[in-house]
Amino acid sequence: KFTFADTVTAATVISGDSTLTFAAQKNIVGAVTNDSGAAAGTLAFSATAGTTIVANAALGATTAAEYLKAVNITVNDANDTDTSQATLSGAVFATTVTADASASHDTVLFSGNVSATTLNLDGAGVFTLNGTNTATTVISGDSITTVGAAGKFVGAVTNDGTTGEGTLTFAAHTANETLIKSSSTIG
Repeated sequence: KFTFADTVTAATVISGDSTLTFAAQKNIVGAVTNDSGAAAGTLAFSATAGTTIVANAALGATTAAEYLKAVNITVNDANDTDTSQATLSGAVFATTVTADASASHDTVLFSGNVSATTLNLDGAGVFTLNGTNTATTVISGDSITTVGAAGKFVGAVTNDGTTGEGTLTFAAHTANETLIKSSSTIG
């Protein structure tokens, strides 16, 4: 396990199944991959105040056998009046991606595509997905998930079994396109 107390500015290769944890408000500037030839390696980011771009490049490799094992993002601003946001600017390739926006004023923004087995959206906050989301997406808590104008789902979208929680909205699209692949389900 490795913990970074400051920003990492480099292309980073995770060796084996290590965990890289970034202190609050710290980020990585550069792509992250693993060298194991299998889904391995975990990244953990947290944001507690303000706006932080936690990653500005791709996380993981494009081949499922070489995804990262997990990418975890937590936004938890204890101050009820402040808005906090964690942004992932690049694509994310991981077996499991978990985003936790604890309070209604906390936001996690995925600017790129998310390719995962499971995308967990936890908490009462806001999630914005601006790319193609190829994953089974599980919404937990009474959050708001917005799919941006270029976004779409390839995979089922469900909640964690709690009746009546979670809101899913789609931004206006300017062209005729499929927002949900025909083999996908919502609900």
